[in-house]
Amino acid sequence: MTPSAEEISSRRFGGWPISLPTSGPTGVSAFISGTGIARFGALRPVAWATVSIASRIVVALQTIVSREISPFDPAVITVGSFHAGSKHNIISDRAHLQLTVRAYSDAVHEHLLAGIERIARAEAEAAMAPQPPTVTASQGTPPTINDPGLTGRLAGRLAADLGADRVIDYNAGDFVEIVREMGGADVILDIVGGPYIERNIKAARHDGRIVQLAFNLGSKVEINLMPVMLKRLIFTGSTLRSRPAAFKTEVARQLREKVWPLIEDGTIVPVVRQTLPLTEAAEAHRLMETAGHMGKIVLTVG
Repeated sequence: MTPSAEEISSRRFGGWPISLPTSGPTGVSAFISGTGIARFGALRPVAWATVSIASRIVVALQTIVSREISPFDPAVITVGSFHAGSKHNIISDRAHLQLTVRAYSDAVHEHLLAGIERIARAEAEAAMAPQPPTVTASQGTPPTINDPGLTGRLAGRLAADLGADRVIDYNAGDFVEIVREMGGADVILDIVGGPYIERNIKAARHDGRIVQLAFNLGSKVEINLMPVMLKRLIFTGSTLRSRPAAFKTEVARQLREKVWPLIEDGTIVPVVRQTLPLTEAAEAHRLMETAGHMGKIVLTVG
């Protein structure tokens, strides 16, 4: 079962505004607001220039995830907004940064928030800012962690109704080791990317195939490709987004010709959580945002 989709809240960092999200992922927005001294751009000293300090904060924040968080713990810090000044030749006395923060555990979430405040204050102090930045954050949403008992019941239902031989709760165990104990995976379809790319290579059996469909945790990773060669793996990708309309039309035609009959006769059984009329689209979105459902939410037309 996947964690709930993140919700964005807000938090404020004194002096300098920054926006962060929290964890499961958590969802929090944070603000860093920094105060300096306004002055004409050609005058010195300008060591406390808010634009320079805020720029260094943006760069330094990237090292929290890349150097302080394990690659097996998904985490994101994104600076989505940077505002300072309104004239090309006047250094503003204030800069505002808005951030998004995501994590899948309380420990990582707290580390990210503490790191943001630590770096913001350290950069301001290093530049001899007249006062420290203000750090404020909203409560945000906690990480969604699967209930072991419920997960066990759902796993049994999935195995019975959908024909799965084994259902793995990745929060309760290492799916790589479990799959390897079963002999490895013949085919892996992945939408996560990031640190899971290397884990998929480890989980695949010899002559297996890995198909990358999306990169929710990033597409740029450093991996050891030796196992790909030694295990004779095929690593490929697929997306419809960039394909021409004629190709998409042909895919739709073949789906109707070859897959639709299997759905109609019950060979393929889609997992549907709830069916709603199109007029209740808002309710469908509300259900999706709760992230408490299993299966598709279907809107009917007419």
